[in-house]
Amino acid sequence: MNTTGSHRPKKRLGQNFLRDRAVLDKIVAAAELTPEDQVLEIGPGRGALTEVLAPHTTMLVAVEIDRGLQNHLMPLSNAHPHLDIRFQDFMKTEWAELGFVAERPVKVVANIPYYITTPILLKLLQAVRLEKEALSTVPPLAERILLMVQWEVAKRLTASPGNKDYGSLSIIAQYAAEVSIVTKVPAGAFYPRPEVDSAVVMLKPRTVAPVAIDDAAKLFRVVRGVFQQRRKTLQNGLLAAGFERPRLEAAVAATGLDLGRRAETLSLAEFAALANTL
Repeated sequence: MNTTGSHRPKKRLGQNFLRDRAVLDKIVAAAELTPEDQVLEIGPGRGALTEVLAPHTTMLVAVEIDRGLQNHLMPLSNAHPHLDIRFQDFMKTEWAELGFVAERPVKVVANIPYYITTPILLKLLQAVRLEKEALSTVPPLAERILLMVQWEVAKRLTASPGNKDYGSLSIIAQYAAEVSIVTKVPAGAFYPRPEVDSAVVMLKPRTVAPVAIDDAAKLFRVVRGVFQQRRKTLQNGLLAAGFERPRLEAAVAATGLDLGRRAETLSLAEFAALANTL
């Protein structure tokens, strides 16, 4: 990898560059890339992951917000004609602008800035649409999403009911995708060294909802409402979210759920049953 030119990592951009080759190899192996795959990398940084990805695909789009990294990335672009480096903000980039061919699969593989992890994840999962439309009507942007995230975020994404890490992000992610942890990554794998460990998570966006839902907007209104009041009972959380007591009583009669429970004890299926009856 070319490392000419000086560039100091920018803390405001959350720049922690992955430099452990063993971790890079694990990421590429988990992506299971084929020449047909189109790949999106968000935040390529100095290009360590880019360089490992490039030989495994015939189309790689890397979106980098920091133009100060041109001296590191442009030599890679020259070496790999199928590598398209865009110096722009991914959060302000429309998916159609990336130029992916609709008939070919897309995979996202990225070491993303930790300060903006949740917005990037929700954008990739199309959460704004999924919270209003039936999942089956929203085609996934990618068939596989591999992201480097903080260890605490990885635990939240994969948490089960009853776990202290379980919350609205767990439910949104697990509703939209199959989520798993590929590997835990120590802080020493990065430069500069972050204060926390990390993990590579894999999300496989769903094309069929894992539970029966009548109204996605209502489901996520319920989920967000009760987790904003997670120390309260379900009943108090739902009342605070604007649901009237008679409707809650009818929901209890229909589902048999105990509204004296707390939000973190309910499974996605139980949340769906509750939302469907409210």
